[in-house]
Amino acid sequence: MIGDYVRSLEGIATLGVVGLVASFAIFLGIVVRAFRTSTGHCTAMANLPFDDDHAVTPHDDEGTP
Repeated sequence: MIGDYVRSLEGIATLGVVGLVASFAIFLGIVVRAFRTSTGHCTAMANLPFDDDHAVTPHDDEGTP
C-alpha cells in the first residue's frame, strides 16, 4: 500500500539527488573553511578563557515557588 503511493509520486527520485548534492555542498564548504582557517586564528580561539561569569551555584530556595 505505501509502496504503491510512493511509486505514484512524481519526481520523488529528484529529492534524493537534491538532498545528496546539498549535503555534499555543505560538507565541501566546511572542509574548505577548515583548510583556509589560519593557524593564528586557531591558536587565538584555543587560548580564549572559559566564561566563569555564569557558574552554576546551588540555590538555597530550591523547591519553593
